[in-house]
Amino acid sequence: EDVFTYSIAPKLKLSPKASIYARVARGFRPGGPNVLPPAAPAGTPTSFGSDSLTSYEVGFKGETTDGKFALDLAAYHIDWNRIQLIAVVNGFGINVNGVGAKSDGLEGTATFRPTPGLDISLNGAYSNARISGDTSTLVGGKNGDRLPFTPRFSFGTNVDYHWNVGGAVQASLGASLRTLSKQNASFDNTYRTANGRQRQIPAYEVVDLRAGVDFGRSFVQVYARNFF
Repeated sequence: EDVFTYSIAPKLKLSPKASIYARVARGFRPGGPNVLPPAAPAGTPTSFGSDSLTSYEVGFKGETTDGKFALDLAAYHIDWNRIQLIAVVNGFGINVNGVGAKSDGLEGTATFRPTPGLDISLNGAYSNARISGDTSTLVGGKNGDRLPFTPRFSFGTNVDYHWNVGGAVQASLGASLRTLSKQNASFDNTYRTANGRQRQIPAYEVVDLRAGVDFGRSFVQVYARNFF
């Protein structure tokens, strides 16, 4: 295939510490073969085509002159053409092209540094990601269905503290809390036919913990993800 991709990203500096920006970019993924299971139904595709998308984004990035507060905001729209989706046939995962998808969203992060060594950040995102046409029955997606594993809302809090323990050695402790709203699981035609909707994953929260020591030339960290 002949592929032309691009990225255009103008930026306007409002001050040495703040700017607004815009970005338009195009991405591409090649297609490829599918490994079919034994006794695959007639019409199961032996290959899948490429997909491409165009994304549009505007945003703001800035911080106070003393560096104690920073704010990042962004809004985006994505047009996805012939999106590659997963279908399960006799227990085998294969790729199938859909008509397309669209995604609109907002993201933001606020960072606070109230005292030296302490960083606190709050982030949130809204995403409306959905397919823009019925898929084949192998996939089981209907026009307007939310894309799999894309929560409509997500929020997070991060707290990190680092201090000097002697010489050039720095120690650090950190914790994160992430919460995600309910989301669709993988498309499933059998489940959708029986229930009138895709299978869903309930909302959930995740706690991560970390601690580390920086010796200058080397760094050691221990962590626990999804602690509870």
